[in-house]
Amino acid sequence: MSRIVAVREDSQWSCQKCTYLNDGSFKKCKMCESSRDGSSSNELTNEERERLVSEAGAGVGMLFSTKRPAHAGSGIVSGVGNILRGVGSGMVALVGAPVIGAKEEGFKGFMKGVGIGVVGAAGLTVAGAATGVSQISRGIFNSPEAVMASSQGKEWDDDQGKWIIYDLVEESKILQMTDEQYLESLKNKPSTVNEDNNNNN
Repeated sequence: MSRIVAVREDSQWSCQKCTYLNDGSFKKCKMCESSRDGSSSNELTNEERERLVSEAGAGVGMLFSTKRPAHAGSGIVSGVGNILRGVGSGMVALVGAPVIGAKEEGFKGFMKGVGIGVVGAAGLTVAGAATGVSQISRGIFNSPEAVMASSQGKEWDDDQGKWIIYDLVEESKILQMTDEQYLESLKNKPSTVNEDNNNNN
């Protein structure tokens, strides 16, 4: 009789973290996944942190502008845009990650979301500031070339990232070329070391 009573008394237990009443067979809380002795498993693991850093790094190139700016003006526009995108995206991550985590995994997901949000917000803000300063600096550096190119009647080609002179006759010839002929013309087109270096700034 005493054995039966002992089993019944142990049929449920109250979580020390969230007070949820769990079935006696559970080793972890069904609500927050804390262990029965009160220890929590909601902190981010090293693997999760590394994954977050890796994903954040992969997304930097898609989120922030890294195109070569023509001059100081375009560099400032691009740089400020990167800074604002970094701050805005960071705030979205900080607020959104806990909400999404809570919907998917309850209290445990919320706590993980807080950690993810903090890491994401910090990373995105820093990345936005770094790429923003870089774009502004590149624009200032390219300004003397922009002044000279404009005085020579050149126009900025955003796709190629360089100053060029549009030749209508040459453009007409290119439009009449097949894809194979155009690729062959690019191979035969002379290029200088200075031009390649300028395109990287």
